[in-house]
Amino acid sequence: ERLSIREIAELLQRKYGFDVSFDLEKPEGPSMPYISPKKAMEILNWRPTRLEDGIEATINALRPTLSPDS
Repeated sequence: ERLSIREIAELLQRKYGFDVSFDLEKPEGPSMPYISPKKAMEILNWRPTRLEDGIEATINALRPTLSPDS
Protein backbone atom coordinates (compact mmCIF):
# COMPACT_ATOMS: atom_id res chain seq x y z
CA GLU A 1 0.00 0.00 0.00
CA ARG A 2 1.47 3.33 -1.04
CA LEU A 3 0.74 6.27 1.22
CA SER A 4 1.81 9.88 0.96
CA ILE A 5 3.40 11.75 3.86
CA ARG A 6 0.17 13.75 4.04
CA GLU A 7 -1.91 10.57 4.40
CA ILE A 8 0.37 9.26 7.16
CA ALA A 9 0.24 12.61 8.97
CA GLU A 10 -3.55 12.70 8.71
CA LEU A 11 -3.74 9.15 10.10
CA LEU A 12 -1.60 10.15 13.11
CA GLN A 13 -3.69 13.28 13.61
CA ARG A 14 -7.01 11.46 13.38
CA LYS A 15 -6.11 8.45 15.49
CA TYR A 16 -3.70 9.91 18.07
CA GLY A 17 -4.40 13.65 18.14
CA PHE A 18 -1.02 14.79 16.77
CA ASP A 19 -0.84 18.36 15.52
CA VAL A 20 0.07 18.39 11.84
CA SER A 21 1.23 21.28 9.71
CA PHE A 22 2.93 21.38 6.34
CA ASP A 23 5.52 23.76 4.95
CA LEU A 24 3.76 24.81 1.78
CA GLU A 25 7.00 26.31 0.45
CA LYS A 26 8.46 22.81 0.00
CA PRO A 27 7.80 20.86 -3.21
CA GLU A 28 5.34 18.00 -3.16
CA GLY A 29 5.87 14.53 -4.47
CA PRO A 30 7.99 11.51 -3.66
CA SER A 31 11.68 12.08 -3.02
CA MET A 32 12.44 8.44 -3.78
CA PRO A 33 10.90 5.79 -6.00
CA TYR A 34 8.58 3.11 -4.69
CA ILE A 35 10.54 0.21 -3.19
CA SER A 36 9.16 -3.27 -3.73
CA PRO A 37 9.05 -5.63 -0.72
CA LYS A 38 9.20 -8.68 -3.04
CA LYS A 39 12.78 -9.67 -2.16
CA ALA A 40 12.19 -9.43 1.61
CA MET A 41 9.04 -11.51 1.20
CA GLU A 42 10.90 -14.21 -0.74
CA ILE A 43 14.14 -14.38 1.26
CA LEU A 44 13.00 -13.51 4.78
CA ASN A 45 9.45 -14.84 4.58
CA TRP A 46 8.46 -11.33 5.64
CA ARG A 47 4.86 -10.21 5.27
CA PRO A 48 3.71 -6.60 5.23
CA THR A 49 1.64 -5.08 7.99
CA ARG A 50 -0.95 -2.41 7.38
CA LEU A 51 0.60 0.91 8.39
CA GLU A 52 -2.22 1.71 10.80
CA ASP A 53 -1.80 -1.67 12.54
CA GLY A 54 1.99 -1.23 12.75
CA ILE A 55 1.71 2.27 14.23
CA GLU A 56 -0.85 1.10 16.77
CA ALA A 57 1.31 -1.89 17.81
CA THR A 58 4.37 0.36 18.15
CA ILE A 59 2.55 2.95 20.26
CA ASN A 60 1.03 0.25 22.47
CA ALA A 61 4.47 -1.34 22.96
CA LEU A 62 6.13 1.99 23.82
CA ARG A 63 3.35 3.48 25.94
CA PRO A 64 4.42 1.71 29.20
CA THR A 65 7.99 3.05 28.82
CA LEU A 66 6.94 6.70 28.53
CA SER A 67 6.63 9.01 31.49
CA PRO A 68 3.29 10.78 31.98
CA ASP A 69 5.01 14.08 31.08
CA SER A 70 6.17 12.79 27.66
